[in-house]
Amino acid sequence: MPTDLPAATLELVDDVLSEWRATPASRDLCRRTVVAFAQWLAGRDTDLTTATRADCQAWLDERANVVAASTVVKNWSQLRAWYATAESDFADPLDGRRSPMARVPMPRAPKFARTHAATVAEVDALVATFDLRSGLGLRNAAMVSLMFRSGLRVGELGPLDLWHLDLEARTVLIAQSKNDEPRRPPLHPETIALLRRYLRRRGDWPGPLFVNLGVRRKSERLTVTACKNVVKKAAAAAAVPVSPHCLRRGFAVEYMANGGDIVTLMEIGGWSSEVMIYRYLADARSRTSQQVYDTVAARQLAAARGRRLRAV
Repeated sequence: MPTDLPAATLELVDDVLSEWRATPASRDLCRRTVVAFAQWLAGRDTDLTTATRADCQAWLDERANVVAASTVVKNWSQLRAWYATAESDFADPLDGRRSPMARVPMPRAPKFARTHAATVAEVDALVATFDLRSGLGLRNAAMVSLMFRSGLRVGELGPLDLWHLDLEARTVLIAQSKNDEPRRPPLHPETIALLRRYLRRRGDWPGPLFVNLGVRRKSERLTVTACKNVVKKAAAAAAVPVSPHCLRRGFAVEYMANGGDIVTLMEIGGWSSEVMIYRYLADARSRTSQQVYDTVAARQLAAARGRRLRAV
C-alpha cells in the first residue's frame, strides 16, 4: 500500500490508534483501512479531519465494487471505531465536530455461508490414509488429532516446540495465537498416545515439535503450507470433504454435542466471540441438538430410576 500521505496525517492515524483498546493485530488492520481512506480523501482535496458523512459513504460504496461485502462491513466497523476514538480524544483532532461515521449505516452483507464440520468418521478415514508404522504417518496423525480433538488452528502447529508439550499434565501451550492470547488446550488420550509414538521416532532433542522427516531436510520446522498439504492430500486419498479448518470446526461440534459448555469451549479453542462457534454449529445443528438431547434424556432416565429405587 502506498504511503504518499503527509507525515502529519500518518501521525494522526497512529496517535488515535494508540488510544484504542485492541490487540496489535486489530490496530494494524484498522490502520490499513484508515490510511486507505485517507489516501482516497487526498485525491479529493480533503483529509480525515474534514471528511463528511457523504465522503465516508462514497468510499464504502466504491469499496463494495472491488472487495467482498464482508470486507466492506469490516472497513465500516474499523473506520467507525477510529473516528469514535478521535471524537473522544483529548487532543480533539476533529475540532469539536461529531464523527462523520456516526450516522453511516452498516453495509449489507450476505448471511454467513454454512460451513462443514469434520465428523468422527471423516477423521477416522483421514487417519486411515497414514502409515502409523512410520514416523511420517505418526506425525501426520498427531497433527490431525491436535486439530480435531484439541481445536488447534493449522497455523498453530508449525510454531510448536517440544517444550510446549506437557504430556504429564496433558496440555499443550499455544504461545502464538490468533488473538495474541496464549492458552493451554487439554490433550485427548488418543492424541497423547500418538504423540508418544511419534516422539520415539523424532527423538527428544529440543526444537520444533513437527519436523520434516525427509532425508535431505530432516529436523526442519514444518511450514503452515506443509501442514495444510498433509490434510489436503489425506482428504483427497480418503475422498472426504475435509480441510484443516473443518477439523477445528469438528472439534467445536463434537465438544458441544457431548455435553460441553460454550464458555469452556471458547477458552480451550481460543475463540474471543461465541458468534464464530454458532457459525460452526450451523452446518451440524440438527445432529448436535439430537446428540445433546439424547445425552440429557439419558441422564433424566438414570435419575428417574434412582428415585424409584430409593422409593422402594
